Amino acid sequence: MLKKARKTNALYISAKEKAELHSRLKTEFISNISHEIRTPLNAIIGFGQVLTDKLEDKQTKKLTSQIVNSSEMLLQLINDLLDFYKIEAGKLTLDYGPYNLRQSIRKLLDIFHTQASNKGLTIKLNIDKNLPKEMIFDELRLKQVLANLISNAIKFSSAGVIEIGIEVKQKDNTLCLFDVWIQDNGIGISESQQENLFQPFIQAESSTARKYGGSGLGLNICNKLLEQMNSKLHVVSAIGQGSRFYFTLELCHSIGDEYTHNQEAAQLITQFKKTRVLLAEDNDINVEVITAMLNATNLQILRVANGNDAIQKLSQQSFDVILMDIQMPEMDGYEATRVIRHQMNGTLPIIALTANAMQQDIDACLHAGMNDHVSKPIRKEKLLKVLDKYLNP
Repeated sequence: MLKKARKTNALYISAKEKAELHSRLKTEFISNISHEIRTPLNAIIGFGQVLTDKLEDKQTKKLTSQIVNSSEMLLQLINDLLDFYKIEAGKLTLDYGPYNLRQSIRKLLDIFHTQASNKGLTIKLNIDKNLPKEMIFDELRLKQVLANLISNAIKFSSAGVIEIGIEVKQKDNTLCLFDVWIQDNGIGISESQQENLFQPFIQAESSTARKYGGSGLGLNICNKLLEQMNSKLHVVSAIGQGSRFYFTLELCHSIGDEYTHNQEAAQLITQFKKTRVLLAEDNDINVEVITAMLNATNLQILRVANGNDAIQKLSQQSFDVILMDIQMPEMDGYEATRVIRHQMNGTLPIIALTANAMQQDIDACLHAGMNDHVSKPIRKEKLLKVLDKYLNP
């Protein structure tokens, strides 16, 4: 009996170890694939943004914008796969802060106006005037939900109006309850197809995937994100009569002075004069992208190619901030940060610039002693906001 118990226990331990190994290998594989794809995308999107800002010829500017938009679509697919993995593993968390929802939506729509107008579509925004100016929510994730729904509305419509609306239902001194909807006049979804619409890898029907593309993950992720916000995604639709996706949110709001995180990148440019930046990055193309993005900010940038060189430069000169890549030869960003923090007693801000974008990568950066994390492909506005956070506290 004792032998049988020991054998059962050994089998249980073996099965547990195999499951843990499988989970670890899966995580490493997803992380590595994400890193390898994000690295070239950083150059495509980064240079595309810089070129679009500089070009004056409208046709060339339009073509460059299309390159950036197509790259953004590929990046969104990668992000969807990562989010799906995080949700399945229970590792997705929300990052709440004070934001202006009106401004967030208007800036989001700027991305879609060209795409909509090219199809002869009109985007109409209908926001209740009683919506508070500032509320507490995860701007990135809420915009992700809205972007997915707006993108679908454009994709599945060939004419007419796409309406994005917000209607306040209840409001007091601290809470606001409101409905959000996206209405289109597209191909519509049958009642039977709606039953499994929010399941992963599901499209309304196979012909939809062939004609319109898509991974079938977007609506599932939207619904999961809304569930974390104590909400749920609903749909009302019929074949040939368009679709209306909607959800309800209850958010805290501020009754004091408004403070919005949606600062324009241009507002930050003049605030970085005479700031010395140490850029630790081994990839020459990434260096060009970052330098081009920060060219107009008057930041003084000195580049080194690995952690050893970063430590050597810090011992010779003073800097205001370090932009630190993670995967570098000789000494990586983690080890360099630990040396700076523990052996050199360095306290200056260290910001990770890396294609490692999963939650465990962010946690590893913070655990090593870095102050913040900016994932590649790098967005100019995001990078400037993080720099502003530490250089102009």
